[in-house]
Amino acid sequence: MAPSRRPNIKAVIVSVYGTVLEKMQPQPDADTRWQTLWEERFGEPARLDLASLNAATDAEVARDEAVMRAAGIPNPIAFWPRAVMAALPELERLPPDARHDFLYIYAQLRSPTRALTGAVLALRQMHRRGLVLGIVSNGYPHTAVELALALEGNRGLAAAFLPVGLEPGHTEQAAVAAGALSIFARPLCFWAFAHGFGKPDPHVFCHLTTRLGLLGIKPEETLIVGDSEAGDLAPARAFGWQTWQLAPRPVTDVPHSGNWFSVTEWLDLG
Repeated sequence: MAPSRRPNIKAVIVSVYGTVLEKMQPQPDADTRWQTLWEERFGEPARLDLASLNAATDAEVARDEAVMRAAGIPNPIAFWPRAVMAALPELERLPPDARHDFLYIYAQLRSPTRALTGAVLALRQMHRRGLVLGIVSNGYPHTAVELALALEGNRGLAAAFLPVGLEPGHTEQAAVAAGALSIFARPLCFWAFAHGFGKPDPHVFCHLTTRLGLLGIKPEETLIVGDSEAGDLAPARAFGWQTWQLAPRPVTDVPHSGNWFSVTEWLDLG
C-alpha cells in the first residue's frame, strides 16, 4: 500500500533521464544509418564511424568539464553540441537548420530514448489537477525535444526534423512550440546545459527554491520525483522539499518510493 498522502503538495519537479525518459541501447543498424546520414548530408563517406565519433565527443566533453572544474565549478555540465562540433568540424559546412537536425539525429543514433511506463499519464494528471510542474535536468539541448515528443506520444519520423538549437533558448522554444512542454512552468525548468553546472550542486536547488517562492510555493509544498538519491533527492531534501524516489517497485526503508502509478496514488490524483 502507498504511504499516506501529503495533501500540501503544490509543485512537482521532475528529473528527466531515469525518471521520465529511459535511455536505450543504440539500434543494431545505428552505424549503417550514421554512414547513410553522413553521405546524404556531405556526399562522401564518413570520416569517423559512430563509435569513433562517440569517443571523440566524450573526450571533448571531458576536456571542457576539466577546464570548468579547474575554474572552480564542482559539478560542470559541458555544452554537448559544442563538443560534437569540435569532434566534427565538418558540421560548420552545414546551414544552421541542417546542422540542428543533424545533431538531433546523431543524438538519437547514439542513445535513443523512450518514456518510462506511466510517466506521461502521471504528468498529465498532475497538470490537470492544478499542480505546478517543473524540470531539473542534467540533460542536453536535445533532451527537451525528446521530452516533448514523448509527451506527445510522437516517436515517428517527425522526430528527426525538430530543430535542436545550438543556443539554449532555441531548443526550449522549439520544444514548447511542439506543444507538449507547455505543461511545465518555464521559471521552474532548470536545464543544466544552459547554466554550465548541474545536479547535485546546491545552487541548482537554491535557484529553484527561490523561483518557487516567487510563485508563493513553500519548500515543504514541493515534491521532487527522481531516481537518484545522491543526485536528486538528497540535495532537494536539504532545501526542505518532499522527495519521491522513482523505482520499478518500492525501495526498502524508503517510504516515498515506487513507480509513477504509486506517485499518483500518493498524491490522490485518481
